[in-house]
Amino acid sequence: LQTGFGPMTVLAVFNLTGRVREFEIPPAMLGIAPGREFAALEWWQSRWLGRFRGAIPLQVPPLDVALIHAQPTREIPWPVSTSHHFTGGYIVEKVAFDPAAGVLRGELVTRPGLRTVLYGHAPAPWNLTREESFHTVKNAAGLWQSEIVTTSTRTPFSIRFKKS
Repeated sequence: LQTGFGPMTVLAVFNLTGRVREFEIPPAMLGIAPGREFAALEWWQSRWLGRFRGAIPLQVPPLDVALIHAQPTREIPWPVSTSHHFTGGYIVEKVAFDPAAGVLRGELVTRPGLRTVLYGHAPAPWNLTREESFHTVKNAAGLWQSEIVTTSTRTPFSIRFKKS
């Protein structure tokens, strides 16, 4: 599917058995070129799987499904998914990063009053500004998430980063 931050393949991995199943998900199944680093999120649980260059090891509980969203990492902060819909990105438009200002901007197109989370990757040396840390967090792997409450049918967002 096309998103405001690039094309994305959404992969559903079903486990229709009565026991936990383990899978190895090759990057090609996610539309990622072999050897390219990417960030992956399990959408149903809103859980970062991590950063990878090869196959993702994945456990799926009995009679359950894992929904994987992934994006190649970049040298700038960039989105990977959003919590609003299982497609992970169709409501995100006009994404751009201004390296001079350190600002990631875009727009969420949905109904007003929706509490959503934007997930992304910010490589070293990019870190969140102190002001952003009140509603946005970044982990040691450079994976971040930012809570955004929509205010209209088109809600602009901006997330500030700085180089350390």
